[in-house]
Amino acid sequence: MLTELVQAGWAKVVAACVPRPGVPAPLLRMWHEGTAEWFDLEPLTAEQGHELCEALLGESS
Repeated sequence: MLTELVQAGWAKVVAACVPRPGVPAPLLRMWHEGTAEWFDLEPLTAEQGHELCEALLGESS
């Protein structure tokens, strides 16, 4: 359902996953279709994760 909301333009999502078991199939499909972007990142602190989300989604009010 989340991927459907994103594809319809009703939601924005920043997601992270570990190498095993890997990216869930619906998210992987979005990347292959060009609906999602892929960033390979090193582990982030909570503050760095927050800053990344703000940069990608916009600052919260």
